[in-house]
Amino acid sequence: MFVAVCILTSISCNESANSKVKDQRTEASERTGVPPGKPEEYFPTDIGRRFDYKIELTESDKAPAMNHEQVRWSRYRIETRGRYLLIGDIDRNDLHLIFKIKGVALKQGALEYPEGYELEIERDDIGVFKYCKNVFWAIHRGDSYQVLLVTEKDPNSPGAMMSGSGWGGYDAEPGHALRIAFFGEKPMISMGLSGENDSLIFVGRTEHKGRSALSFIRQVTANESESEEKKDSILDHGFEEQITFVRGVGMVQLTQVVENTVTMKWTLLE
Repeated sequence: MFVAVCILTSISCNESANSKVKDQRTEASERTGVPPGKPEEYFPTDIGRRFDYKIELTESDKAPAMNHEQVRWSRYRIETRGRYLLIGDIDRNDLHLIFKIKGVALKQGALEYPEGYELEIERDDIGVFKYCKNVFWAIHRGDSYQVLLVTEKDPNSPGAMMSGSGWGGYDAEPGHALRIAFFGEKPMISMGLSGENDSLIFVGRTEHKGRSALSFIRQVTANESESEEKKDSILDHGFEEQITFVRGVGMVQLTQVVENTVTMKWTLLE
C-alpha cells in the first residue's frame, strides 16, 4: 500500500496543456456542460469483456510507429523507446491486439489499489506487451477517477539488470511500468506521473458514430538529448496519440502521429 500511495501522490495536474494541442482549445471550449454519465462508464471493466483492435501501420522509415515507457527496476528506473515491429510471419494487412479482462486483481504488480483488474493478452501482432509477464489496470476513485496501466516486465527483458550480464539470476526481480490510461476531469487538464515525459490530456467531449464520447491526447515529449540542430536517432522524436473513449464501450480509436506523420491506427472491432 505504501508504494501505491507514493505513486498516487506523484501524479501531477496542470491546467495548461502542451502547446501542440492549442488548435483544439476552441473546439473543446464549445463543448459546454459535463459529459453525460460517470467517468467509469467510458472505461468498462466487466470481467470477461474482450477488446479486439484492428491495427494499421502507416509509418515511414523517418517516422516509425513508436512505443515509450519508464520501467522501474529494483535498483533504478530506465526510459525505453522503440518502434513497433511485426512479431513473426504475419500478414501486415491483418494485424490485431486482442485482450480481455481476466479477473479482479487484489495487487496490480507493484501497486495495491482498492480496485484492480488483470488483463489476458490473446493476440499481440506488433508487440505492444512484448516482454510483459502481467498486465493490469489499477483504478483510483477519489476526488477524480483515474486508471493506471501497469505492466510487469520479465527480468530477462531489455533494460533489466540481469539481461545479458552473465550473472545468472542476479537481482532477478521483475520491473514494472506505469502510465495513466484514463481519468475524469475538466477539459484541457493534463495528468502525468512525476518525473516522466509522458502525459495524458483530456481534450473534451465529442461524439463517435452518434454516441457520447471523450477525446484524449497522449503526449510523449522528445528525448532530452535531442536538439533542433542534431537528431541522434529517429527514436528520439516525441509523438502524440489521439484517443477516443465511447460511453459503455471503452477505447474505440487510437491514432499515433510522429513528426506530423500518422504512423499507426487502432480501431476497435465492435
